[in-house]
Amino acid sequence: MWATIGEKDVAVLTDNNFSDFVGRNQYVMLNFYEHRCEWCWKLAPEYAAAATMLKGKAVLAKIDSKETKLAMKFKVTGWPTLYLLIGGAHKVLYDSKNRTRDAIANWVNQIMNITVQNVTTNEEAERILSQAIKSVTVLGLLDTLEAKDSEELAAVSKLHIDVKFYQTTNADVAELFHIDQQIKRHALVLVKWEGLSPSYIVYEGEFTRLSIGDFVSMHKIPSVIPFTLNNADSIYRNRMKQLWLFAPERSWEVISIFEEVEKAFKGNILFVYVETSNKDSYIRELSYQFGVTDGSPTVLAVYKVDWDAKKYKYDGELTLSGIKSFAEEFLEEKFLGKLEPAMMSFA
Repeated sequence: MWATIGEKDVAVLTDNNFSDFVGRNQYVMLNFYEHRCEWCWKLAPEYAAAATMLKGKAVLAKIDSKETKLAMKFKVTGWPTLYLLIGGAHKVLYDSKNRTRDAIANWVNQIMNITVQNVTTNEEAERILSQAIKSVTVLGLLDTLEAKDSEELAAVSKLHIDVKFYQTTNADVAELFHIDQQIKRHALVLVKWEGLSPSYIVYEGEFTRLSIGDFVSMHKIPSVIPFTLNNADSIYRNRMKQLWLFAPERSWEVISIFEEVEKAFKGNILFVYVETSNKDSYIRELSYQFGVTDGSPTVLAVYKVDWDAKKYKYDGELTLSGIKSFAEEFLEEKFLGKLEPAMMSFA
């Protein structure tokens, strides 16, 4: 039935041919579909048309839900699910509700055309920083703009299309971005605005696309973030230790305390706020998963946000000093052997 819509340019991938196919193609879009899924049927002709539009630049492929190993590998929980695979290893989720042929093709083209811009003068750097409000910016300080380090940075830029990437060899430029002139090359800084001022988070670790990508994923989202369906994936994938507050909308005092505590742990702990007065079913399910059932404000320390998460409940007074002390112990892992997992924990 699927063949009747003209899918001549859509590759069919299985557990058997997947590795070889993606190894031979730099850009491969994956469509995980299920035969009985109405939305999959609606997507199919648009996806096939996009495959023809992108022919010669990227390959669009489909994967049947029966290929369970691949579905598990990509953590597919619903259909259709679309990923763009880059270089056989790095994937970007297509999460737009606009699934027309033009939208899909434009999105793939946008990622393929992303480049890291060079910054050579202080004037350019100042202009970039002045325009960085409400956005996330990454600057790499390199020895040269054309070697392997630059290639690694370029690869990461294609995985984070919501972040602007720059590179420089000029130590004066780097200093404007709060990178110390004495720091070793290579290094980079992530700049994000929270409130009325920017935060500068410097990275001096291994300069590979995997390590840099993890750093950007961890730090690009706000340090205090309300939980919604739109940003759930960013929270779940973030490897930073997390402190979650479950509280009704009008719990202004405890919410303001939570936001104040965050300032002492910026860049080290991600603070997540769940509005329990929200009547949406996903909030009820989330609260149940974390063992929050009585509706009163609750603070939890979370080590890994998935079904294997280790979640520990704060039982003290909801004061600035109390929550701050709890966060300090959480960061230093002082209470791991003292507290039991919170009620309903799936750890």
